[in-house]
Amino acid sequence: VFFFFKSNSKNSITITPTKMSDLTNEILEAFGVPKKKIAETQKSQKTLNNINDTLEDAKTVGFVIGETKLPWESCLYDVATTFPSRKYKDAIRHRGFLIKHLLTGKINRGRQFQICKDYVEQHAFAETIEEEAFLENCGIDLVITPEEIKNHIQTLFDDNLEAITKSGWNAYGQIQKLVKQHKILRFCESKDLLYINELFESKFGDRKSWTQQNKKNNKGKKNNKKNNKKNKNNNNDNDDKKLFDYDTLPDSIEFHDPKDNTQADPKLLEKHLEETGGMVITRFPPEPNGYLHIGHAKSMNLNFGYAKKKGGICYMRFDDTNPEKEKQEYIDAILEAVKWMGHKWFKVTYSSEYFDTLFELAVKLIKKGLAYVCHQTQTEMQECRRNGIESPWRDRTVEENLKLFYDMKKGKFEEGAATLRMKGDMKSPNMNMRDHVAYRIKYSPHPHVGEKWCIYPSYDFTHCICDSLENITHSLCTVEFDNRRESYEWLCRSLEIYCPPQIEFSRLRVTNYLMSKRRIDRLIKTGVISGWADPRLPTILGVRRRGYPPEAINKFCECVGISRREQMIDLSLLEHFIRRHLDTNAPRVMCVIDPIKITLTNWDDDRTEKISIFKHPKNKKMGSNEITVTKTIYIERSDFRMEDSKNYFRLAPNKKVGLKYFALIECTNVITDDDGNVLELEAEYISPLSELKNRPKNMGFIHWVSNPSLNTLPQKCEVRLYETLFLHENPSKLDDYTKYINPDSLIVKNNALIDSGFVNDDHIVPFNAVQFERQGYFAVDSDTTDELLVWNRTVALSESKTK
Repeated sequence: VFFFFKSNSKNSITITPTKMSDLTNEILEAFGVPKKKIAETQKSQKTLNNINDTLEDAKTVGFVIGETKLPWESCLYDVATTFPSRKYKDAIRHRGFLIKHLLTGKINRGRQFQICKDYVEQHAFAETIEEEAFLENCGIDLVITPEEIKNHIQTLFDDNLEAITKSGWNAYGQIQKLVKQHKILRFCESKDLLYINELFESKFGDRKSWTQQNKKNNKGKKNNKKNNKKNKNNNNDNDDKKLFDYDTLPDSIEFHDPKDNTQADPKLLEKHLEETGGMVITRFPPEPNGYLHIGHAKSMNLNFGYAKKKGGICYMRFDDTNPEKEKQEYIDAILEAVKWMGHKWFKVTYSSEYFDTLFELAVKLIKKGLAYVCHQTQTEMQECRRNGIESPWRDRTVEENLKLFYDMKKGKFEEGAATLRMKGDMKSPNMNMRDHVAYRIKYSPHPHVGEKWCIYPSYDFTHCICDSLENITHSLCTVEFDNRRESYEWLCRSLEIYCPPQIEFSRLRVTNYLMSKRRIDRLIKTGVISGWADPRLPTILGVRRRGYPPEAINKFCECVGISRREQMIDLSLLEHFIRRHLDTNAPRVMCVIDPIKITLTNWDDDRTEKISIFKHPKNKKMGSNEITVTKTIYIERSDFRMEDSKNYFRLAPNKKVGLKYFALIECTNVITDDDGNVLELEAEYISPLSELKNRPKNMGFIHWVSNPSLNTLPQKCEVRLYETLFLHENPSKLDDYTKYINPDSLIVKNNALIDSGFVNDDHIVPFNAVQFERQGYFAVDSDTTDELLVWNRTVALSESKTK
């Protein structure tokens, strides 16, 4: 490979053709390598290769060293050393595309450069990247004034004022996260966003002073919390002592008083308040046609949490109006998921329990001239509704409609031959007002009421009526039901029944997760994932199996809060709450995932020592593990390498390393095969760590396990290392989402070894989590048997702890 550098400028350098292996300091400096890094770069063949390849790509888009002006001096060097990331290595095909846009000078070095790299990486598998979409999503050519930035920040601050007021400076980090998700502010550099600090300081004063005062206030709160902690496991068909009891939503979540539920007829509100006593009543109403996912966790958190916070009740209602798709297994799974999430219902109800009442109300609607039997096919009906054309059967008499409706109930029509439609407004701009279907014919047995009915009410007819019958005070739903509010209120008014107020909030959407049941089902059928409980899925079954604590999921939902604005929440925020919970509650254990054997040559064959280690360094009440140490121990293969260096702190030939909680050892011999692959090591026991007074500067401490006795191996186990299933942050937006499946989303290690003293622990129960020291948090998988212990990686340790 040859470089050709040329220049017509008197002050620029001229470099003759050079082989990559002969790269000089002058060439590297011309490429943009910072002077202080040139010597280090010359030692790294990998970096030199990247520089060569980057320059070749740059040449294809017109770059000439010494002539082409760069937006910043080291921009090509930055591309060579940071793009693509290991996770998106296939994005290398688009490096020339990225460089081309860099050379336009329209990309800033800081945040915008990172956004551009991220965008290109997310299209790693695409043959080409659409120019227009790239420019729009990366803010190129976007011009925004300081005043506009200030206005956007002020709006963001005002939208979240309630949560900010409650949390003070603690909300600063969350506001910064929202800035990164903002369609405009995410392109701004930190120096342009200092108005955020000004707003916080004007409201709460100096951060340091506020933090000191807050610590004093929290001491008293913590003591009160301990004294007022409620008894868990108290009612609602739930005797499982392993399930926790969710507390309540934070004070920042506040809705109207039930007394303010204005009605068309004031007597309806009076009757409602007489029956409820002004109590808050909510409901969690899933359709039992699939398994719940983490998006439902937000709805659960809000409905159950708000009722509990206000001393009210929450119904667990199944909207079971579609007998063809609903199954008892889904009902059972939903109930189990709600229990596991820590929620307690007042009563389990089914829309099907109200079928008699719903039928009577449909008759009432016909008698009022507000419903009619129609014989249009589904296609004809959709076409007419789309164009605002009335059905030819819309003006039938009440008597004829009543007779036909009863004939539908008696089974005198075939499926699809007749429907009952609500007579709304076919000219309304809201499609949901254009004569929705109220009843349709289905000759399918119902999982809850059997074969009693052959006509079933639609969701649009059923939902608001059931809300009314159960005296719901806050009908909480996601924003896609916003355009149904008009028909919801119209039907309640038309039937002259109490109308609960509908309150919309945005769906919970998390990066790298796919929520679509249809698309997940395709992945299952094609063998990409094992089933609905695959730990890579966002289903409640999946996250539970992976080891996500329900407490952490609820805290995550609280942090996200509620708003109408659609947001894509970064997965890292959820992982933050998982780590925070497990850091406090997960016992520690040593497990070697990829073991390499070490024989202590100066340790007698029959010598054993026992070491007692606390299961949690900050919670001695968890108890301790007893480890037996013998002549043979095992460490991670990655904790040994043949060549030592001053910045390497683990084991190497003739180097000492500390075995956590135990002793100092020194590697004395390396045993390899004919190809030079390391098979095992020999080392000398130096001294107990308790006698170590001065720790060498380049010596670290590593985890390990030992044979529990001379002829007994440590407990073998299977460790499943999970990553995100998709490399794209929003796979639901992709037509061919299968292109972005992460090939490394599951790596199975079959020869892992775990401390034998921990295996008989009571904590070895499916879904319980532990921390593998220096590795991450892992949960016991449901595939575990008496013969094989299986662990799923829940989440890696945070970056700071890994270091």
